[in-house]
Amino acid sequence: MARTKSDKYPLLNNKEWLYQKYIVEGLSTLQIVSLVGAKTPNSVRQALIRNEIPVRNIREGLTHNRESDGFIINKSVLEGCLLGDAGLQCWNKHSNISAPYFYKTNKYLDHIKYVGNFIFNKPFKIHNEINKINDHSLIYFNIRSYSYDILIDYYKNWYPESNGFKKIIPNNINIDEIVLLHWFLDDGCAHLRNRKDYLSHYKPAERQILIFFCSESFIKEDQDWICDRFNDKYDLGMKTYKYEHGTGWRIKVPQSKADLFYEIIGPPPVESLAYKWK
Repeated sequence: MARTKSDKYPLLNNKEWLYQKYIVEGLSTLQIVSLVGAKTPNSVRQALIRNEIPVRNIREGLTHNRESDGFIINKSVLEGCLLGDAGLQCWNKHSNISAPYFYKTNKYLDHIKYVGNFIFNKPFKIHNEINKINDHSLIYFNIRSYSYDILIDYYKNWYPESNGFKKIIPNNINIDEIVLLHWFLDDGCAHLRNRKDYLSHYKPAERQILIFFCSESFIKEDQDWICDRFNDKYDLGMKTYKYEHGTGWRIKVPQSKADLFYEIIGPPPVESLAYKWK
């Protein structure tokens, strides 16, 4: 009679041994393969199923015994970045077990390092990528975390299925100066202009600071909501205004509140973006 695989690798028929190695000691199917002398991890997987030992799903298998990249949840930094250029990505948006990862891209290296120091508690990798815009090649820097279960709730809040997995502003976001700072570093803009008083030749030109956010990716209701929240806390007078692209709306801070705005977010934390502080 021909010998079967289960006869060839007797340890794969030993339920107690398999349970000890796979569940208790946490070995992978690949590690068990080397112990029993089998050719492929599938032989181990079939033995686990045959012995009614729960098999890790694909995500668990990929992340099992994986060393942490040091990513930590810094809620205000994370949410300030998500209001701007950062994002969360999930390989399978419809899966309840697919864990998202955080990513952020910027053309300024010091900005990427600044953010990374808040969300990683160990040295982190910075990757380079080249983007071509109008026949010009620009170097961008990006950071990215591993996928984590702790980001699943963030993903569901920021990219709800009800909105086609498109980013929204959730109503449980932190409303503080750190969120405002990181949002401004990403999507904030400031301009100086001279305003003449045409009713009087005696009054000199007034220098105005125009502060606004490139928030047109969010619907007006979300933008109005977050304006109200920051206005309630800091009396910033933030409001939406018509814009020709995206959803048709952006957020601005009135000239009269410019000094207060800068007082709240503090001095520029990175040299590359100091030009936004007028």
